[in-house]
Amino acid sequence: IEGTHDDVTVSDNSGYVTINSSVKDITYILSGNGQGQLSIYGTNRHQLILSGLSLVCSDGPAINNQCKKSCFVVLEGTNSLTDGSSYSSSDEDRKAAFFSEGQMIFSGGGSLTVKANYKHALASDDYIQFAESTGTLNLTAASDGIPANDALYFAGGTFVINAGSDGIQCDSTITFAGGTFTISAGADGIQSDTAHVVVNAGEITVTKAGDKGITAFSNITGSGGMRPLSGE
Repeated sequence: IEGTHDDVTVSDNSGYVTINSSVKDITYILSGNGQGQLSIYGTNRHQLILSGLSLVCSDGPAINNQCKKSCFVVLEGTNSLTDGSSYSSSDEDRKAAFFSEGQMIFSGGGSLTVKANYKHALASDDYIQFAESTGTLNLTAASDGIPANDALYFAGGTFVINAGSDGIQCDSTITFAGGTFTISAGADGIQSDTAHVVVNAGEITVTKAGDKGITAFSNITGSGGMRPLSGE
């Protein structure tokens, strides 16, 4: 742990690092190899730069963001996150190897590999957005690959998702405006529980789905037409 900032406290308990912050727009740079967990508590939006990070947690999320404001995640270099097959008891909502209570906005041309042994790979109780500049994400999950509550928006990125349940899942609208997706799912490849799936751009290949390739509570729409791709 390097650096200090007023109104930010950082504690380390044998690799379990906890941040408490009331600062707006602060940036945390995460790098190196280790076993443990990063937990973030705060009242304002912040930025996480994953810069050559390899983090393994045996009893919880590798990154546990309990701040309900926007979390801007920048991928630099090669990064990996792994959680345990079971989590220690907690009053917090923790359900993914990389979990956030607030919005998650991804960018950066690096890569992120997530192995979610407990449940989901990347999850937010708000929305998740992937910018056009997003690099490569390789996600393996016991349950859903990428679930979110309020919305999912993809403008770019290369995604390889192997999920025990849904590949991409949202309680609201899922919008594709770019990106390349290869999905193998035990349930639906892509699922919107209560709203639409909109495909305006991008290439989606569902190689395997235990249920439907794409399913929505309301409409599945796309500009310029849509065509089925090969898959089981």
